[in-house]
Amino acid sequence: MRGNEESIVLVNVGSGDRQYIAEKINEVGNCNPRLIGIDLFFKNYSSDSEQDSMLLSSIQNSKPILATRHQGIGTHAVNKVFLQAALDYGYAELNEEGRYVANFEVFREKNSKKDFHFAYVIAKYINPVSASDFLKKMDTNQTDIVISKLSNQFKVFDFNQLINCEQLTDKVVIFGYLGPTNEDKFQT
Repeated sequence: MRGNEESIVLVNVGSGDRQYIAEKINEVGNCNPRLIGIDLFFKNYSSDSEQDSMLLSSIQNSKPILATRHQGIGTHAVNKVFLQAALDYGYAELNEEGRYVANFEVFREKNSKKDFHFAYVIAKYINPVSASDFLKKMDTNQTDIVISKLSNQFKVFDFNQLINCEQLTDKVVIFGYLGPTNEDKFQT
């Protein structure tokens, strides 16, 4: 499913902690984005932690789609408290061929229950008709990844950079880790 890359903005959380991430989610949420996706895992939750409370509140207020891990079926690597506060979730895993990412499974099914990929869940909320048509036309459960733009060709707000609301209004905003090093924290 090809999209309009100009409608996607990336927010690099860098080395920010949960308080920083919560503040950025709130900041972005106040800019009226079309949708927020969070490609980070929040495995643990403590009701005694001020940072966790702030993060939970920001998720409740902004209603993002959260990325999770997938093990057979169901969600893993994200605490259920955060999942319950979110709009939806999708697993964020890719398939490699050699050293390169090649494709991803649009959904995984077990006992008639389907879990969908993070990218598909976002597409479903942006354009449900196109997403449904895409599923109907699939002859396999995998879709190739066609890279038409590199991360430096998207609008990226870097760690500690001021957010410009004009560049976020009605955009799909994806939070994730793009550095400061050249290594990703996890493969998605």
